[in-house]
This record gives sequence, structure tokens and C-alpha cells, in this order.
Amino acid sequence: MLEIESSLIELGLTEDGDRIIREEFYVTFSTPNGVVYVDSESSFSEGETEARKEKLEGITQKEVEANWRYYRTRYGSQAYVNFGQAEEVAMEKKEG
Repeated sequence: MLEIESSLIELGLTEDGDRIIREEFYVTFSTPNGVVYVDSESSFSEGETEARKEKLEGITQKEVEANWRYYRTRYGSQAYVNFGQAEEVAMEKKEG
């Protein structure tokens, strides 16, 4: 299943020292068991990302797994139960 997600990213500082924060949009693909992959292309335009998603309609799971980057597991999915919880615990320990 293809979806559009977004994240806030910091692009630097203005000349006054204020942080420049923008919303970045990207397409994700979820497998039936809950593994989520992210497309390598992103945009600051939700419209451009919608167009990208439409272009990708019909992409197969096999193509995604071969060419996209692993992103995370969906909370509560079978993949999360199998290994996502352990990833989450490890990340929490790493972050302190």
C-alpha cells in the first residue's frame, strides 16, 4: 500500500540565527505484514509527492524491497511484533 508521509526537517539558520524548518513529503510502501519502505525521492511540495505516488501506483512489493530503503515497522503489525519492538527498545537505549 502506498501512502504519503511527512517529517519536519531543519535546513539551517537564518541570518538572524532562527532555525529554518520545513515539511518534507515522501512516499512510503507498507507490506501486508507491516514492514514500511520509503522512496528515495522527497519534496517540499505535497502536490509533487501526490504526483509521484500516482506514478508509482502498481509497483510491486518485490520492486520496493529491491530498490527502496527500509524505514520502520507499523506499530501493532505482525512485523512489529516479530522484530519492531526490539528495534524500538534498542533505539531508546541508544538515545539514552
